[in-house]
Amino acid sequence: FILEREPGTFTFEGTAGRGELRGSYTFVGSGPFVAALRRRGFGRPSDADAARLAVGNVEITLIDELNASGYAQPTMRELVRMGLHGVDIAFVRRFSAAGIRVADATVLTNYLDHGVTPEYVADMRRAGYGDVTPAELVRLKDNGVDPPFVAQLAAVGYNGVSVEDAIRARDHGVDATFAQDFRRAGFFNLTLAELIRLRDHGINAYFASQLRERKGAMPSAEDLVQARQRDQGL
Repeated sequence: FILEREPGTFTFEGTAGRGELRGSYTFVGSGPFVAALRRRGFGRPSDADAARLAVGNVEITLIDELNASGYAQPTMRELVRMGLHGVDIAFVRRFSAAGIRVADATVLTNYLDHGVTPEYVADMRRAGYGDVTPAELVRLKDNGVDPPFVAQLAAVGYNGVSVEDAIRARDHGVDATFAQDFRRAGFFNLTLAELIRLRDHGINAYFASQLRERKGAMPSAEDLVQARQRDQGL
């Protein structure tokens, strides 16, 4: 059978039977496609790159959309990677429609690979992460930091949390419920970093309340950690 795509045509031959497929293919690049690439400032692709562009179904309209949207022109290698990772014109247009621009089109490949959607970018901007880099957005997404998590922390007094602190809080299981439990127990001045440390040492609000009653004073985060270590014989 034949698979025709804008960068060229694959011709497949083979047999199938008894649960096995065997065959081979040939690829012939498209002269008009190569000419269109060259008119847009690209060099002639190698046979391997042309085949990869066809596998990724990269079309001239994608390149024109990137240019129209203000992206820096990708290299041939970057264009191949975009196609193989599934970046298409619809994905580019979703970001454009949301008013989201990044200078480097390869960022779109990373966004797609890590599930960073235009909606996620826009929501995180509204949540206070409008100045973070694309790489930081990817890290936030990879670590499960989303707008609801940020909003819940803000509701219990932790506003303007840095990228690193937000990731650490998420990774260490410090959420709004954990923070609110300490606030209900009267611990209003704990920093997010202190909450993370308490969580790492297995200290909850009940333990903190018990120590406060024994001491007759408000213990610090360090007091709580030392008390836990004494209890554990450390």
